[in-house]
Amino acid sequence: MKFMLYCHNDPVDLGIEDEQGIWDLIKFREHIEDCVPCKRFMYLLGEEFFDSMIGMFGTKWKVGKS
Repeated sequence: MKFMLYCHNDPVDLGIEDEQGIWDLIKFREHIEDCVPCKRFMYLLGEEFFDSMIGMFGTKWKVGKS
Protein backbone atom coordinates (compact mmCIF):
# COMPACT_ATOMS: atom_id res chain seq x y z
CA MET A 1 0.00 0.00 0.00
CA LYS A 2 1.27 3.46 -0.87
CA PHE A 3 0.11 6.69 0.72
CA MET A 4 0.21 10.10 -0.91
CA LEU A 5 -0.61 13.45 0.63
CA TYR A 6 -3.38 15.31 -1.16
CA CYS A 7 -1.66 18.58 -0.22
CA HIS A 8 1.43 17.46 -2.21
CA ASN A 9 3.77 18.35 0.67
CA ASP A 10 6.81 16.14 1.19
CA PRO A 11 6.11 13.64 4.00
CA VAL A 12 9.83 13.64 4.87
CA ASP A 13 9.82 17.42 5.34
CA LEU A 14 6.72 17.08 7.53
CA GLY A 15 8.40 14.43 9.72
CA ILE A 16 5.90 11.76 8.66
CA GLU A 17 8.33 9.61 6.64
CA ASP A 18 11.91 8.78 7.62
CA GLU A 19 14.88 8.22 5.32
CA GLN A 20 14.12 4.46 5.12
CA GLY A 21 10.61 5.11 3.82
CA ILE A 22 8.91 4.26 7.11
CA TRP A 23 5.88 6.37 7.91
CA ASP A 24 4.88 7.35 11.43
CA LEU A 25 1.15 6.63 11.39
CA ILE A 26 0.51 8.89 14.38
CA LYS A 27 2.13 11.87 12.64
CA PHE A 28 0.32 10.97 9.42
CA ARG A 29 -3.01 10.93 11.23
CA GLU A 30 -2.24 14.23 12.98
CA HIS A 31 -1.37 15.81 9.63
CA ILE A 32 -4.56 14.74 7.92
CA GLU A 33 -6.63 15.94 10.87
CA ASP A 34 -5.08 19.43 10.52
CA CYS A 35 -4.53 19.75 6.75
CA VAL A 36 -7.65 20.76 4.83
CA PRO A 37 -6.79 18.98 1.53
CA CYS A 38 -5.63 15.82 3.33
CA LYS A 39 -8.79 15.55 5.44
CA ARG A 40 -10.22 13.58 2.51
CA PHE A 41 -8.31 10.58 3.89
CA MET A 42 -10.55 10.61 6.94
CA TYR A 43 -13.67 10.92 4.82
CA LEU A 44 -12.59 8.19 2.39
CA LEU A 45 -11.01 5.70 4.80
CA GLY A 46 -12.67 6.55 8.08
CA GLU A 47 -11.09 7.06 11.46
CA GLU A 48 -11.34 3.33 12.13
CA PHE A 49 -8.81 2.70 9.34
CA PHE A 50 -6.02 4.38 11.29
CA ASP A 51 -7.02 2.73 14.54
CA SER A 52 -6.92 -0.66 12.77
CA MET A 53 -3.55 0.03 11.11
CA ILE A 54 -1.99 1.12 14.39
CA GLY A 55 -3.53 -1.86 16.17
CA MET A 56 -2.17 -4.33 13.61
CA PHE A 57 1.22 -2.81 12.77
CA GLY A 58 2.06 -0.36 15.55
CA THR A 59 2.87 3.25 14.85
CA LYS A 60 5.36 2.63 12.02
CA TRP A 61 4.51 1.51 8.48
CA LYS A 62 6.85 0.76 5.58
CA VAL A 63 5.18 2.39 2.61
CA GLY A 64 5.47 0.71 -0.79
CA LYS A 65 6.94 2.82 -3.57
CA SER A 66 4.78 1.48 -6.39
